Amino acid sequence: MRTQILASLRSRLLLLIALAVLPVLGLIFHVNLEQHRIAAAQAQDSVLGLARLAASEQARLIQGAHQLLAALSYLPVVRDEDPTGCGALLSTLLKHYPTYGNLGVIRANGELFCSGVLLTQPVNTSSYAWFQRTLATQKFTVGEYQKSQATGAFALILGYPLFNDAGQLQKVIAASIDLDRLNHLAAQAQLPPGSTVTAVDRNGTILARSPDAERWLGQTFPDSPLIREMLAHQEGTAELRGVDGIQRVYAFAQVRDADAAVTVEPGGNWACA
Repeated sequence: MRTQILASLRSRLLLLIALAVLPVLGLIFHVNLEQHRIAAAQAQDSVLGLARLAASEQARLIQGAHQLLAALSYLPVVRDEDPTGCGALLSTLLKHYPTYGNLGVIRANGELFCSGVLLTQPVNTSSYAWFQRTLATQKFTVGEYQKSQATGAFALILGYPLFNDAGQLQKVIAASIDLDRLNHLAAQAQLPPGSTVTAVDRNGTILARSPDAERWLGQTFPDSPLIREMLAHQEGTAELRGVDGIQRVYAFAQVRDADAAVTVEPGGNWACA
């Protein structure tokens, strides 16, 4: 009888201990879960900040080109019928702005008026989408990835409308940014070891990628889940299949005024801290 009483007391004591400990264990589990959630959110915020920074660098480059082309549109040597003087000016500017593969001025019919790079054959840009878009919108335009007629290098072409005194579009001033320059910016991004940064245009064409630019540059992935997400939203983070078909966590941000976007894939387990 006494043994039964002791066993009953022991059972009750164990039950009381369990009832006391279980809430503590639950609290510990909840705290650990919350800490993990906070750490994951902080990691996502950090990598999103890196994507914003990379996008802002690309935007700064394009905005600089916009300002240069706008300034050129006011110069008499560009506005007047002086192709020799215009070409000499643009050639001088190219020596001071190595970012650009070429600077040129094009008549409204697509015929080249002047070029900073000496060309041996006639050039007509009337069939190019960036030129047609500049004429249609009568605004600064960021074009697509294409091979430059002037330099033979792959470049991003930018166009700016020049209006005469009557307000009619008379010419288009153009700048080509060599993709090597965009890749240089991507490579300079301060990212964790093993990270990848990629810039794409509105068509899903890779404009810059670091590392391994040679493999990916110029390839187009319009159906990539990652690229569709990048171009559909201003910024964000997502776990998606990248252009290499591998599922990862990415952060992305659009490049302001450029119909382009930049994505960052953090290396190793950094983003999952």
